[in-house]
Amino acid sequence: MWAPASCKIAGTAAIVCFWFGLACMAATFFAIRAHYGSLMTGYMIAAEGVMVLYFYVCCRVKKRHLEKFTLWASRKDRYTS
Repeated sequence: MWAPASCKIAGTAAIVCFWFGLACMAATFFAIRAHYGSLMTGYMIAAEGVMVLYFYVCCRVKKRHLEKFTLWASRKDRYTS
């Protein structure tokens, strides 16, 4: 069960994680390409991409959960079947 306070900031955290991850992937591409070659750079960028995707999805799931709960809570007939 997630606290509403953590769900409220999860959307912002998802956006920050996504853009920071893309910036890190670009920095990795330019910094490591000269030293290790293209194959190692590809593996490192792929690993970073998976991590960014994982954290983005985790944060986004919390935000969607809060949005669905807010819609459910605003319904008038929530206690009738």
